[in-house]
Amino acid sequence: MLVNGEIADPARPIVQGDKVDVRPIPAIPAAQPTLQEAPAPQKEAEPAESEAALESEPPADAPAAEVSGTPAQAQSAEDKAEAATLEITLNGRPLSLPLSAGQQSYFIMNLLEKAGVDPANPQGQLVMECDGAAVGFLHPLQAGAEVRIGWQ
Repeated sequence: MLVNGEIADPARPIVQGDKVDVRPIPAIPAAQPTLQEAPAPQKEAEPAESEAALESEPPADAPAAEVSGTPAQAQSAEDKAEAATLEITLNGRPLSLPLSAGQQSYFIMNLLEKAGVDPANPQGQLVMECDGAAVGFLHPLQAGAEVRIGWQ
């Protein structure tokens, strides 16, 4: 966040005449798996054994391979992932914020437009509260949060 062209502390109050430039925070990628020691290489089968294994059929009494889930169930799981939301209350009204692979979290600054607040056009002292406590622009939102944003 820039205030009057300079990087500002998110808790800095905004006053009339301030020029505020709020830029979205890029999504933080999920933690990458750590490198683990590679498993010891297994002895390769002799070519004759491999070819014989490929040509042979499973025993008649062997159970059939099972596939868990159906394409419809897989699609349903994708729909649920896409439909994930962060449920909060903004200025007394319920608000559902969509979550996606690109956006797994929200901050107070993400709600300014939804609250009808334009920091570039101050109309008094900006009030930002979450669950009754004063917060800054970069305060992370949690499910069920009661948020109040407006001019005083």
